[in-house]
Amino acid sequence: MLGLYADELDVKNQIEVSIPQVLCDPEGIELGVAEVKDTKIPIYIPVSNPDAMYRGYTFIGGQGAGKDTAIKNWIIDGCMNHGMSAIIPDAIVEEGERGMADGIRDSLPADKIIDIDLGNGDWVVPMDLTELIAKLGRTGASRFGDEMIDFMDVGGLARSSRYLREAAKASGGSLYNIKRIIEDENFR
Repeated sequence: MLGLYADELDVKNQIEVSIPQVLCDPEGIELGVAEVKDTKIPIYIPVSNPDAMYRGYTFIGGQGAGKDTAIKNWIIDGCMNHGMSAIIPDAIVEEGERGMADGIRDSLPADKIIDIDLGNGDWVVPMDLTELIAKLGRTGASRFGDEMIDFMDVGGLARSSRYLREAAKASGGSLYNIKRIIEDENFR
């Protein structure tokens, strides 16, 4: 019986693999070191092809495996040596090595950092198009109203479309104000 499935059950005996040459180009972002037959080989993420480089990455490992350190080093190298930028949301707010975003911020020159505190109610980050709508004038407000109708997918509901378009135009590009116009009689 075992002979019938021998090909499928055959074990590959190669324990060590060769490192692809594309990951050995020192022009890339240094990621770490691989060890092949007791030889340490630096590993780099290639940066020569933007379509292959600019994508989402996931760092996986157990607690204390060095994920945050690898990400910090990767972002700092990308910024300082390759002119790249990154958005780093960080839920851990701790000083020093444990706070990844703080560690990156503290390692880069001040002119390379835009530090936005999304939890500061006194300085709410605008999540709207108010500046753009103001520059475009009436046509901008109408366009914003039409885009909101498409985005909210109220197709076929003429009254809802009319209300949403007018609220979007009156809001001046603010998503928050659209909500207030629709829900808050005192604000209207």
